[in-house]
Amino acid sequence: MKIWINYTNRIKRNCCHLDNEVPDLDYWRNRLFAGTIIYLLPFCLIGLVPSLYWIMITGQYVLATIDMLALISMLSIAFVPVIAINTRKFIFIACVYTFSCCMLYYIGLGGPGLIFLLTACVLCTLIFSSVYAWWSAFFNTFICILFIVGIHFHVLPLQYNAENVVGEWIAVTSNLVFLSFLCAALIPRLFMGLEQTILQEKKLRVQLNREQNLLKDAMAMLEHKNSELEQFAYSASHDLQEPLRMITGFLALLEKKYESVIDDNGKKYIHFAVDGAQRMRQIISDLLELSRAGRTDDQLEDVDVNDIVHEIKILYRKQVQEKKATIQSPPLPVIKVYKSQLKQVFQNLISNALKYSNEQSPVHINIDVTETATHWQFAITDNGIGIAEEYFDKIFVVFQRLHSNEKYSGSGMGLAICKKIIESMDGKIWVESKIGKGTVFYFTIIKHNNLTL
Repeated sequence: MKIWINYTNRIKRNCCHLDNEVPDLDYWRNRLFAGTIIYLLPFCLIGLVPSLYWIMITGQYVLATIDMLALISMLSIAFVPVIAINTRKFIFIACVYTFSCCMLYYIGLGGPGLIFLLTACVLCTLIFSSVYAWWSAFFNTFICILFIVGIHFHVLPLQYNAENVVGEWIAVTSNLVFLSFLCAALIPRLFMGLEQTILQEKKLRVQLNREQNLLKDAMAMLEHKNSELEQFAYSASHDLQEPLRMITGFLALLEKKYESVIDDNGKKYIHFAVDGAQRMRQIISDLLELSRAGRTDDQLEDVDVNDIVHEIKILYRKQVQEKKATIQSPPLPVIKVYKSQLKQVFQNLISNALKYSNEQSPVHINIDVTETATHWQFAITDNGIGIAEEYFDKIFVVFQRLHSNEKYSGSGMGLAICKKIIESMDGKIWVESKIGKGTVFYFTIIKHNNLTL
């Protein structure tokens, strides 16, 4: 079996280019030619070697030479790597025609020679381009005429009456010529549908490659723009915050040094200016956070979600005590994730639950998790003021706030940051809520192969 595989692979490499990016019609013609050589060569060896031995014994050295050349030609077609494919095809067709003529000459004007002539015509039409389809038909006609001339002038050593043989030969070969021209006319039409399909596939592949190149260029440009945006946000977070710190500092000094001179309205204006500068610094800081959301240099690691919740409880201990809040959760899983990103999502959602609480009752925050085949789904439930249904999508948009800054402080980017992080982890985030009855934020995180519970 291994010998046969090596044999077929060797012939395919020599007789057909297998590395074509887009297989065209010539590719399939070459495949057909390679397949013909693969199965024909063993039969040639089986048939020619014994016949060559018999011919040498009988002393027919001309026929022996022809057989030897045919055998060497077939071996060269199959195994010599430097020969061009079209040259291999011409050698092959020449061998077939040579055999046909030898059979007609030595065996007689009967069936085998004529069958080989018709076979040569069919093979020539199949393995060569349609441009050469008629050549084999004309060549068969030319061979038939040569044999008629040879028979008529007694050049061929025939045992029958030449006149009778000429008539019989014309009757038989007229059918051969007819079939040859019929093959030359019909076989290329069989390839027309295949050729149209291949051309269409080739055009689609070219178009697909062009679209892919355009997409790559667009992705590269987008990546470049994102890099520029991140650099701008970094510059904004540092360079723009420095003037704001200076404004805040000088306003504080102004209020302290001229406290006795500035009236209540002046102090109020200074307070507004300081508050605005501080809020501007927070907005710039949140913009930087948004630009970097979903992008991290961290590595995926096994993270215990219980530890994240515990760290957030410590971080917001003061707010929890002030609002008499309780944060409850069942045993949470250990999941493979970017820890800093997951912590930021939990921190933003728990912070919102503490901020938008109902002042008439203690805050209750509950964290749940369910497991699906592909994701972890978390739910953070609170008993706060709730959100109207028409704002369910709006709250995830940058700078979209449902309340004034005097009542609830913030920049309106916390949920937008959460959405960007969750989507970068192939998850989604959504909300369910009713006014005055609390809110539930759901989000999913894709599972990785080595998750642990």
